[in-house]
Amino acid sequence: MHGHPMSTELLEAKISDLTRRLESLEADVRLGRGKGWEGIAGRARHDDLMDEAMKLGAEWRTRANTLPPDGPFKPAPSVQRR
Repeated sequence: MHGHPMSTELLEAKISDLTRRLESLEADVRLGRGKGWEGIAGRARHDDLMDEAMKLGAEWRTRANTLPPDGPFKPAPSVQRR
């Protein structure tokens, strides 16, 4: 072991802390928390700001997916391809 030797009390405190953290993680798994998007789906319902963000995002995606083939900007006449 590198560094300073640990006292029994310090080792016991570290083991206790690690045990507590492991139990918390195991509880999260049992209760369905920590499943990525499935674990948080539905948590923002009835949130006016989230509703507005979703609406604006949908509008932006609609506009982005309907851009002209040359993109949103046309090049200056001197730069246009032949």
